[in-house]
Amino acid sequence: MNRGPPDSPEAIRRRIRRRVRRFTLGALIAAAGTAAGGAALVAWLLRPAGLPLAETWAVSGVLILGIPLVGHGLRYWREQRSSVRGERGRAR
Repeated sequence: MNRGPPDSPEAIRRRIRRRVRRFTLGALIAAAGTAAGGAALVAWLLRPAGLPLAETWAVSGVLILGIPLVGHGLRYWREQRSSVRGERGRAR
């Protein structure tokens, strides 16, 4: 059952990176699809209140995706700033 010579560590790292990229892209696509579906549901539920479907869908989609994106960006910016200042060991 020997399949030949073992792969080099660099080949293994490349394969792992490729799999992680695929998984990350799949998760991103699934999250975007879920957000778009949720925004459509919100827009559809608000339609009887007299709100236009397309505009409500667009606004709710931006809110559903935008608020977490801003939060993530702020956390990333804060971590970068604290690492420059040397505050790595600070508890969150």
